Amino acid sequence: LIPYGIWNNRKIANAMQTWFAVDRKAIGANDDGILVTASHCWKLDSTKAVFDKRLPSSSSDDTIPRFTFWPRCGSTEWIEVSFPQPRVIKEIQVYWFDDAFVNLGKCALPAEWKIQHRMFPGLPWEDVKNVKYSTIRNGFSTAVLPKAIETDTFRIKVKSSPKLSSGILEARVK
Repeated sequence: LIPYGIWNNRKIANAMQTWFAVDRKAIGANDDGILVTASHCWKLDSTKAVFDKRLPSSSSDDTIPRFTFWPRCGSTEWIEVSFPQPRVIKEIQVYWFDDAFVNLGKCALPAEWKIQHRMFPGLPWEDVKNVKYSTIRNGFSTAVLPKAIETDTFRIKVKSSPKLSSGILEARVK
C-alpha cells in the first residue's frame, strides 16, 4: 500500500481511499468461488473457462470459452486453482484444447503435465509423487493421486510440445 498507505501522512490536502475485495467473485472467481490464476493467459481467452462447467464436444471445440497459454510455445507454464475452503482431492481431470490436429492450429495436447501442491502459502510448489497420468484427445485426461490430499490450492504444471502451445477447455476435481 505504499505510497497509498502513507498518503494522508504527507500533509496533502486531498484524501485517498483504498479497498480490498471481500468477495472472491470480485477478484475473478467463478460462481462456486473457484479462482484460477495462470503464468500466462492469451488476451482472447479466460482463466474462468477452466471451471465454467461447459463440456466441449471435442478437443478442438471453438464454440465454448477456453483458456490457452498462447503464444507461448514449447514452454513450461502453470495454472493455480484456489478453492474457498479446503477440499479432499483424489483425482483431477483436464479436457485439453487441441486445434493442431484438426485445423492446423497451434495448440495441442501437452508433452507433459504434473500436479503440484505446497504445504503452506509461501513454501515452494512440489510435484505430487506417484500420480497416474493419462493424456487423451477428445475426453478428460486424468491425474489420479496415490493418496488423497486436503488442500485449498493446487497447480497444474504444463510442458507444451515444441513449437506448440497448450490450452484447457474444462477441468474437474474429484
